[in-house]
Amino acid sequence: MTFHTRIGAVVGYFVVAAAAVFAMFPPVPQPPAYHEFADARGWLGVPNAANVLSNVAFAAAGALGLLAVRRSLRGGGFDTPEEAAPYALFFLAAIGIGLGSAYYHWAPGNGTLIWDRLPMTVAFMSFLAAIVTDRIDRQAAAHVLAGFVLIGVASVGYWAWTEHNGRGDLRPYGIVQFLPMLGMPVICWLFPRARYTKVPYIIWVFVLYGVAKLLEVGDHAVFAALGGVVSGHTLKHVFAAAAIGMVMFMLPALRREDGGRGSPALDRL
Repeated sequence: MTFHTRIGAVVGYFVVAAAAVFAMFPPVPQPPAYHEFADARGWLGVPNAANVLSNVAFAAAGALGLLAVRRSLRGGGFDTPEEAAPYALFFLAAIGIGLGSAYYHWAPGNGTLIWDRLPMTVAFMSFLAAIVTDRIDRQAAAHVLAGFVLIGVASVGYWAWTEHNGRGDLRPYGIVQFLPMLGMPVICWLFPRARYTKVPYIIWVFVLYGVAKLLEVGDHAVFAALGGVVSGHTLKHVFAAAAIGMVMFMLPALRREDGGRGSPALDRL
C-alpha cells in the first residue's frame, strides 16, 4: 500500500465515521441529570469538595509533563521545537482541565461545563496531532496541531451555541472525544514507524482513560459500593490524570530506545 493510499484510508475513515454519526443519530442535548453527582459533600467551605479538589491530579500531571518536554528539548530529544509542540500543548491543556473542571464542579451547570470541555478537546486533539505528526509527517506538525485544535474548540463552541438556542447538540463534541481514540489504532497499523508514540504506551493511555469513563458512568454505583467514601467521578479524575501522565513516559522511554540521544535526567523522571 502506497503512502498516499494509506493517507487516503485514514482521511476516509474519519470522514465516513463522522458522517455516519450525523446520519445515524439525531441532535443530542445535554441531559440535566449529567450535573447530579453522587458526592455533593462540602469541606472547609468548598462545595462538592472531592470532585473539586481531585482536579489537582490533572494539574500535577500537566506540570510534570511540561517539565519532561522542556528537558527533552534541552537534551536534544526533539529535532525541532515544532515537533515538541503537540506534547507541550497537551500538557498545558491538562493544567487547563484541572482548572476548568474544578470551576465546573464548584458550581455544576452548562455555563461552567464549557470551561471543563474546552481544555479537554485541546488535549484530545493535541494527542491525536502528536500521533499523526510522529508517524506520518513531522514537517507538518504546526499545521496539523493548529487544525486539529481548531476543530476541537469549534465542537465545544457549537455545543454551547446550540444549547443557548434551545436545541443542544453534543454530536460534534462526542466525535472529537471518541472518534480519535477509535482512529488512532488505524493510524498506528498503517504507519507503524514511530519515535515517540509507542504502541504499549498508547494502549495504557486507552486502558486508563477507559477505566476513567467507566467510573464516570458508574459514579453513583461506585459511591454506594464504597460506602460513601469516594465516588466514581472523583476516581475518574485520578485515572484520567494517570492516562495523561502515561503520555509523559513516552518521552524518556524513547530516549533509552534511541541509544541515549537525549538527557539522562529525563529517564529519572
